[in-house]
Amino acid sequence: MPQPFGLIGSNWGGTRIEPWTPPEALEECDVPPDATGSTNPEDQYTALYNAMIHPLIRLSITGALWYQGMQNGCSPYNMVLIHRPMTRRVQHGIRLQRG
Repeated sequence: MPQPFGLIGSNWGGTRIEPWTPPEALEECDVPPDATGSTNPEDQYTALYNAMIHPLIRLSITGALWYQGMQNGCSPYNMVLIHRPMTRRVQHGIRLQRG
């Protein structure tokens, strides 16, 4: 391989999609503000995005694999109205921020 190759794991099992989502995507999907009142990062909206995804945006990454687990994607409502559109907005937001 002429280019360096590496894997970066940015994951946290058993989490919902909202903590992995940038604030702009939550607003675009009309997701109400985080009302969990939790201090655990895996529960707070945008916390995992800010801690584990945003710091990677300026790296020279040419490919990525994205798997969003199904912690809150199992109901038809969540899958169609929240999960799919939010995942697309997360991916689009990362592309825009990378420039």
